[in-house]
Amino acid sequence: MTISETPTRPSPSPRTGEPSPAGRSLLQRVILPRSGDPMRVRSLYMDERTAIRMTTAPVPVGAPPAPKVELVGSSMSARRLRVTSRTSAVVPAQSEVSFGAYFNGFAASYWRRWTRLTEVHLRLTLEGTGRVDVYRTKADGSQIFERGEVLPGPGRHELDMRLDLHPFEDGGWYWFDLTTDETELTLHAGAGTPRRSRPAGRPSRSARRRSTGRPTPSRR
Repeated sequence: MTISETPTRPSPSPRTGEPSPAGRSLLQRVILPRSGDPMRVRSLYMDERTAIRMTTAPVPVGAPPAPKVELVGSSMSARRLRVTSRTSAVVPAQSEVSFGAYFNGFAASYWRRWTRLTEVHLRLTLEGTGRVDVYRTKADGSQIFERGEVLPGPGRHELDMRLDLHPFEDGGWYWFDLTTDETELTLHAGAGTPRRSRPAGRPSRSARRRSTGRPTPSRR
């Protein structure tokens, strides 16, 4: 998720499927690579978790049955996510993709330190069956499972997951993983938003605090 650089301006009208209703501020948005980007660039947006698939070796015709089973290893495709736009993608069946990467990890410690926010909402628009798991890190880098949501049936799902910012005074991140079983799962949009909407015409607390000259992250 990339950090919005203009928090004091009204958010533009969301496109279809984007979780940014009128009056709700946008902290970060899930952003995806271009379809032709090489793997070293894709890894800045998500972890597609390459692995080795083990299969039994075929027995030659007419050969006696062997007492032991031989396995052959073959590398699985690294491009597990099928990107359809800069904000949407399809996770194929029997795949797992993590958004705990440079551009899509949520810098929880930053928002905890430099704003008055005490929680953030991860809002995802998904279609299909699968599972969403949210993780966080501690200041020492250790990973902790936060919560998970199962998408039991086909159709469109609007998730709003409340995430506490209190544990991040000394550092840490939030991110989410998508996992599928027998069918694919479509991510239409994803974003991090504050706890509640602010009244129209009034700048957010985070915007007022940053106007004092505190550092803000730059988009890369």
